[in-house]
This record gives sequence, structure tokens and C-alpha cells, in this order.
Amino acid sequence: MLARLLPSRGGRAVLSLRRHASGIAYSELSIGVPKETAALEKRVAQTPESVAKLTKEGFTVKVESGAGLGSSFTDAAYTKAGAVIVSRDEVRLLRSHTDALPSAEHHSRPLR
Repeated sequence: MLARLLPSRGGRAVLSLRRHASGIAYSELSIGVPKETAALEKRVAQTPESVAKLTKEGFTVKVESGAGLGSSFTDAAYTKAGAVIVSRDEVRLLRSHTDALPSAEHHSRPLR
């Protein structure tokens, strides 16, 4: 399966799963959750609850440090849910690896 985030719908990002030709296992996929950079934006793409569901399925979820603070989610809450707290550079690195996938389609703006 190939995982990607679709544009926000009603304030929540939507995770889209589709079969990839090589049949990549969930355990080999990482999902990056960046901190929002838009002025006055307080939403975050994943909540600790959604991270727990993703990690239970085998995904590795990497959350940028401080990504959930605007929505009152601490790094500790994400860690408890199974996420790994990372730097912005590590979230960007995940994005660059996704760009290298042959059939990846992106519907998000570039990270700043």
C-alpha cells in the first residue's frame, strides 16, 4: 500500500491508502506530520488518537516537535500514541523520499 495525505477536509487531513505495484508493507512506510507554518493556523494533520490507529496498523509516524501545540496536543501525547518526535529536517526528508516513488501523487503544498 502507498499512503498519502489528501487535502484537509473539515479541518482534518485524510489519509488515503492505495495498493502500490510492489506491495509495500505498512511497516516499511513512514508518515510525517509537519508543524503548520501558516499564520494563525492551529490545526495539525494528525491527532494522537489517529497516530495510535496508524501505528497499530504498522505505520511509522514521525511528528515534528511542537506540531500539535496549537491544538493542545503535546509531544508526550504523540509519543504515548506511538509516534517518534523528529526535527523539521527529518519531516522534510520523508517528503523527499515520497517524491521519489514512481507513482506518487501529491496534493499538498511544499514545506517551507
